[in-house]
Amino acid sequence: MPKDPYEKLGGTKSNKRAPNTKQKEIELKRSAALSDRVLKTVQELNEANKEQGSLLAGITGQWDATAKATKVAQKHLAEGKPLTEDLVKELEDAAEQSKAIGEAVQDTLPGLASMSKGAQKFMTVLMGNPIILIATALLLVIKAVVDAYKAAREFQRELGTGLINSGLIALKLKAVEANVYLLGLGAEDVKESFDAIRQNFGGIEAASFGFIKNLTKAKLFTGVTAEETAKILAIQESISGLSREALLNQMEANSKMIELRGLAPSTIFKDLAANSEFFATSMKAGSKNVMNTAIQAAKLGVNLDTVSKISSGLLDFETSIEKQMEASMLLGRQINLDKARQLSFMDDHEGMMREILKQVGGEAEFEKLKGFQRRALAEAMNISVEELSRMARTRETAAGGVQAKATTEEKTLNTAEESLKVLYDIRDESNKRTDYSKKTADAVTEAAGG
Repeated sequence: MPKDPYEKLGGTKSNKRAPNTKQKEIELKRSAALSDRVLKTVQELNEANKEQGSLLAGITGQWDATAKATKVAQKHLAEGKPLTEDLVKELEDAAEQSKAIGEAVQDTLPGLASMSKGAQKFMTVLMGNPIILIATALLLVIKAVVDAYKAAREFQRELGTGLINSGLIALKLKAVEANVYLLGLGAEDVKESFDAIRQNFGGIEAASFGFIKNLTKAKLFTGVTAEETAKILAIQESISGLSREALLNQMEANSKMIELRGLAPSTIFKDLAANSEFFATSMKAGSKNVMNTAIQAAKLGVNLDTVSKISSGLLDFETSIEKQMEASMLLGRQINLDKARQLSFMDDHEGMMREILKQVGGEAEFEKLKGFQRRALAEAMNISVEELSRMARTRETAAGGVQAKATTEEKTLNTAEESLKVLYDIRDESNKRTDYSKKTADAVTEAAGG
């Protein structure tokens, strides 16, 4: 006869209800122990939440852990389901991890924990008292009005404009600031653009929202100040039929081409702004000629100031020819600057520099010259010996080298530049058409009387 299974729990054949009672007691004790562990886990998490504050508890995930533990316990109790060891262990492990993260954040960033606790107390008081909530909202409105008033007063003192106009300017700059915030640009950048526009484009009337925004964003691809960008833009605008937006697009295209040439755009744009007189005098439509000259000069280790001195020296015909003859005699070889002089007269300064490099020779040739010969050659170019030595040193590698054949890399570079030029020309043409359409629409509206 099989052994009665209840005997394992201490029961007898004559009393089979006893083992049932014993089993239930064991189950109840086990369930109570598990429930106590869940309750303890929830209490510990709540204490940690209070200690660290609601904000930090949310960041470290302790609110999630608390909610999960509470929800699991409530569900099992409501449905009459027994808690299992595995489930309780999982909740305990999650709670421990959450508390460890919170403690680590607290140790590393104690300020964040303090801020979190302060925010929690503030919101508790605020939500518990509607009068304080309304007062706080009013204070925020009053603060915004006061800030706007202060900004308007500052503009009034700086510009001499009326208080209302000054307030409108302040609001416009705030709107631009919000628009460019995600680009990493701030209030100082926006104010700098506004000042550059009013100083270079005829006053505050020219400082529209769009123009301020576009000029501020130009800093990201030119690498120079808004004042320097505005100076270049004003010169370009003087001989171009393009809109300011199209000209800024052209600058962006040029910055990409400068990068393709292995130079920092800021180097070239700073050079153009610093030599604005030469830029304005020599620029042809599109300003590409001066841009290329600046790139070539940078490759040679000089700048547009050096190019300007060479050009003005060559166009002082009498002195230039005299210095040329003297240098030829002292060097024992013929120096011929006639073609360079002609190119300078035609504002082809890129070609002029190539001709000058032919006369200078390479670094090895320059090193053989004696001091008086170097001075004579530099004077014939109307530059210093130091500038001349830099040009000689970089002659072979700069600007392609007049005697070097185009390499595969150079061909690729030229192709990339041409592709960029086509793309930006298309965009400029589109901008032209948009400007024309807008002007036509405005004219029709005006003719129609409204």
